[in-house]
Amino acid sequence: MVCLLLMLCAQHALAPDAAPLRFAAQVKRRPLGANSARRIQAMKTQRITALVSSAAALFFLLAMTFQVVASVGLPSSLGVGDNTPVLASPSNQTIISCPVVGTSGDGIQRGFYVENYSGTNLGTVQLTYWTDVAGTYTISMTARSGTYDGPIIGTQMVTVSLPASTNVTATFDFGGVPVISGTIVTFSQVKASGPSWVYYNTGPCGFDLSCTACPGIIQTYGTTPPLDTPRRVSVGVTITQYWRLYLPLVMK
Repeated sequence: MVCLLLMLCAQHALAPDAAPLRFAAQVKRRPLGANSARRIQAMKTQRITALVSSAAALFFLLAMTFQVVASVGLPSSLGVGDNTPVLASPSNQTIISCPVVGTSGDGIQRGFYVENYSGTNLGTVQLTYWTDVAGTYTISMTARSGTYDGPIIGTQMVTVSLPASTNVTATFDFGGVPVISGTIVTFSQVKASGPSWVYYNTGPCGFDLSCTACPGIIQTYGTTPPLDTPRRVSVGVTITQYWRLYLPLVMK
């Protein structure tokens, strides 16, 4: 879009108008005077200056729009899967923040989900892992919409070096993939490689299903559809979404 506008500005700025054409027609009849040459040069300079000013104003407008407009997720009219170009800001907005408590936790075969996802895209998911055998572990996480067998929102992998009996944080970056706000988002994990079992921190609530420390987070015994059986109501997790600015469809 920016390139298109600059090209239009350049075409307008450099295109000759009627006066230079009339003057050019007279060049064959008499030599070009010094004053006339300076006048034409001044007109060209004015047009180039206007072009530079227009470009500067355009970039300033885009920069201000990017800072002020916090449009997160896809507009509902576009729908999930539309490949409208986007700009993602370096900072994320926290959607879920449930504290890590203690060490160890539950095996990664146990899933968890967010009951009422308040964002419109999925940025990062941060969990804290623990193992009893030091080594390098690769873990895959899949986010789905609605149920454990619902439409896949995204799948990401992390490789992390885990010392024995030590909490280590790892972050899955889903890149701001669109999510329908207010829906359930489920998360399942699989160990792709590593020498032993891997556990993830389950947060502050223990087995007290009436705990309200981390509202909206449900850990389950497994990942059996639709939503398995609740086991805890907390997971030591931080989930963010990207601040995103969607550019017009003319960029397609």
